[in-house]
Amino acid sequence: VTQVQINAGIGLGFPQVLRAAMRQDPDVIALGETRDTETARMALEAAMTGHLLITSIHATSASGVLQRLENLGCGSTLVAQSVAVVIVQRLARRLCPQCARVEPPPSAMVESLAARRLIEPGTTPGLPRAVGCEACQGTGYAGRVLVAESLQMTEEVRTLLMAGTALGEVEKAALNSRALQPFSSYAAQLMARKMISASEALLAVSE
Repeated sequence: VTQVQINAGIGLGFPQVLRAAMRQDPDVIALGETRDTETARMALEAAMTGHLLITSIHATSASGVLQRLENLGCGSTLVAQSVAVVIVQRLARRLCPQCARVEPPPSAMVESLAARRLIEPGTTPGLPRAVGCEACQGTGYAGRVLVAESLQMTEEVRTLLMAGTALGEVEKAALNSRALQPFSSYAAQLMARKMISASEALLAVSE
């Protein structure tokens, strides 16, 4: 394993290190951050030529990652051929397992949850909420938990991207084919497992 520290003060940025790393023909490249055009293009080209490249990029959703790459000057064809999977994470407060209580939520909460696809419309399930005990020092929460959205680059999604289809339509098609697993699906599973409260689930799926 070879690690290189970025040092902007001497002109050693992500593009320079990535270019040097490529000359060593690595199997896996972990790139700390993709935030400029040169780095984005080099990263996608490296991924397209058989390297497993893992990187982070600032975006609020899976489709937002694709849009961000296009805004950085990467063509939709390059993005479609290079990206394998996108995972976007948000953090929510984890309920304390010692005192979390399941109760029917208020009607206003039910409407909000149903509108955001966190529960089935017309149902009023018992949902966990924070209570507070000695174990969590009265807060009702203990640590944080990941709420994720994932997009798998299937052949259908690749074809739509390469055809120049609007990202909104690509997102709909990916959702229908289950290539896209949205925040709401993941948050609903965490609620069912009594790991997050209804209010935290709503915060996690908010735009």
